[in-house]
Amino acid sequence: MKIDLLLKKVKDKQLVYELFCSHKIKELSAETWPENMKQQICLMQFNAFESSLKTQNSQIEDLIITLNSISIGRLIFSVSESCILIKYISLLPEYQKKGIGKRILNLMIEKAKNLNKEISLNVSKDNPVYYLYKKLGFIIVDNDEINYTMKYTP
Repeated sequence: MKIDLLLKKVKDKQLVYELFCSHKIKELSAETWPENMKQQICLMQFNAFESSLKTQNSQIEDLIITLNSISIGRLIFSVSESCILIKYISLLPEYQKKGIGKRILNLMIEKAKNLNKEISLNVSKDNPVYYLYKKLGFIIVDNDEINYTMKYTP
């Protein structure tokens, strides 16, 4: 199983849209909504998300996760003076729960150790990946009604 992280390119737009929608529909519990309504909300929120990335600093890394040269996910993070902030990590549903996300997170943990920086991320309270973060040593440092803010300290 060969996993690579490659810079996102224009040709990846369909994949990143598909990834975004697969998670947004689940997040909104919109599986039973009419198809055109799902597509409209996904497109609107996807465009807003992508626009917000463009306005952020140049330290952002926007990567495509590949498995044996097949594009299967996306990882977005930034590195500041104090920490590595994972802004977005997502795999296509058919590649979830296969240990791929854990391998990506372990790569980020290695990066954090090499840079001697913490990792920070937000995760929805009802997202089962929370348990993976906890298992890997992330701890909750803050929360609101929807999300946990978690940190990993090398």
